[in-house]
Amino acid sequence: LSQLNMSLGSQVQQLVRGLNAYCDPIRVTQDCDELLLEQRSLLPKVDTFVSNNGSESTLLCLEGTIPMICSSKKYNCPVQLWIHQDYPASPPTCYVKPTQDMAIKARHVHVDGAGFVYHQYLTEWNPRSNLKVLCNTLSQVFGRDSPVYAKPSTGPRPAQPARPSQPQPQQPAVQPVQPPLQPHPPAQQPQQQHHPQQQQQQQQVEQ
Repeated sequence: LSQLNMSLGSQVQQLVRGLNAYCDPIRVTQDCDELLLEQRSLLPKVDTFVSNNGSESTLLCLEGTIPMICSSKKYNCPVQLWIHQDYPASPPTCYVKPTQDMAIKARHVHVDGAGFVYHQYLTEWNPRSNLKVLCNTLSQVFGRDSPVYAKPSTGPRPAQPARPSQPQPQQPAVQPVQPPLQPHPPAQQPQQQHHPQQQQQQQQVEQ
């Protein structure tokens, strides 16, 4: 565990030094290390931050999840914390980043549709504020009103359990004997009818 903490601490320090853009790199490193020791699901990285006016800057970002307790159950809220170059003079920019199976709750008090986080702790930020207190505050706030929810499943509906089959009446093993077929009567030959004239001619021939 101590090796993991030292690894994360050295990683933050290396990232901050590599950027060479922070006004107070020591304070940035200290606050990030303090937060990562408590919130182990957050990981540091360097990425491109795009501001509202479209300008881009390469900043240190802490990405992962923070815990939130809802109805006595622990859930994880995916977040991003962007550390600006003049930190701690200015607060970090925080986003809720839902996964593919999550969505942001509409009209949330502290999170807009794009995931941008609003909170009094951020608006009243001062140089004595820090990342650890910020994340603990957001965990409590999100526990009371989660900014994300699970999307309804769009996959195939689960198969319905098979209904018990009704017993079918068994057929007798021996089929009833069919009565023998009656022979057809022989076809009657039609009697040949003789006309009187034909009969007289026949008698003459016989004589």
